[in-house]
Amino acid sequence: DGGPAPGLRAAGARACVAAFALRGAAGMCGRTDLLSPGSCSPRFRALDRRIYSPLCLALAALASPAAGRHGSV
Repeated sequence: DGGPAPGLRAAGARACVAAFALRGAAGMCGRTDLLSPGSCSPRFRALDRRIYSPLCLALAALASPAAGRHGSV
C-alpha cells in the first residue's frame, strides 16, 4: 500500500500506547511535573487528575489493540 512497513507501524502504535500510559500514570500519581516541568499549579493539578490523566489512560487503552496486532495497524 506504499505506507510504512507493518513492523514500523506496530512499533509506532506501541510507542503511542507507552507514552499515553506513562503520562496518564504520572498524572494520576500527581507527578506530571517529572515529565513536564512547570506543571505544578493547583488548578493544573486538579484538572490533570480529573480530566487530562484519565483521558491519556483512555487513549492508551483504546490504542492498545492496534499495538498488539501483528502486521496491520
